[in-house]
Amino acid sequence: MEAFESLDMPFNMTIGQAQSEIKLQFNPEQWKAFARLVEHHEYTRTDGENLIHRKLTSQSSDGTVQTNVNLLQQAIIQSKKETIGYTANSYLAITVGDFLNPANKADDQLLKEWLEKTQNFIFPDIWPIHCTDILNSDSRKRITRPGFGVPYTVYPLPSDYAAAIVTGYIQVYYRLNTTAVVQAFREAGFEAECLLGAWRTQGNSPPNKETTAYFKVHRRAITLTIHALPVEQILFDGLLLEDLIASVVTHFDAEEARKDIIVPAHIQQNMRRFHAMFTCTNMEEAWRTSRSYISPFEFEVEEDGRQ
Repeated sequence: MEAFESLDMPFNMTIGQAQSEIKLQFNPEQWKAFARLVEHHEYTRTDGENLIHRKLTSQSSDGTVQTNVNLLQQAIIQSKKETIGYTANSYLAITVGDFLNPANKADDQLLKEWLEKTQNFIFPDIWPIHCTDILNSDSRKRITRPGFGVPYTVYPLPSDYAAAIVTGYIQVYYRLNTTAVVQAFREAGFEAECLLGAWRTQGNSPPNKETTAYFKVHRRAITLTIHALPVEQILFDGLLLEDLIASVVTHFDAEEARKDIIVPAHIQQNMRRFHAMFTCTNMEEAWRTSRSYISPFEFEVEEDGRQ
């Protein structure tokens, strides 16, 4: 998600790669601005724009950790027996291919099943809301184009599963029902549209480049464009749809609360874009559980307590 904010004292942060050290070029007033940003979990990116982190209490918190990571886990387990695993909920479908081929399927059969699971129509008993503009991606793209998302190496998976994904022996294919996402926004009181099909409504040809903007939502006087970061969270990182909606509601509420603030013209000239990244409590708990999959060295304890 993107919006704009004003910084009283702009500053630059440069990272010396050779020495792996951070050099901050501040005057005393800029140090105060920097401390204020860090206090509120706000950071300046290398392109000069701001990344702001906000934590939300999950909308589905009921004492258990609920994320969509369990879909990936189930699909991997299935692939270990059947070579290709498949799981889905009402808006996200995940296909996993284990190319060590534990089921010893013939190559043509394997390709046929893979195409059926990743390209074919998803029936209404799985996706009740029909989707024209399905957002597709896979683990290879995720690995080769890292961002602020969670790396596979810290997913709550056994180490051999994580290693197989990173090395390409296991491939994960994701499909997101963008129409279901738009419907969820509308049910939360927004005007919403998916931008993947904007070329079609405008009578143009499909774009050659991948889009960087996926959804546009509007409520009262505020319009927000949702870019890759939150979409990748729901596609890859296990973010629940209801938590994505809650993060947008929180963002809109904050913007509307300060809509009557008059910003002087000389400050408006120095306003810069910022990117807001929300994380939810259930997602953070899911990543903490990944530590239980890393078994430390265990020693037998003698009766006197010595190891």
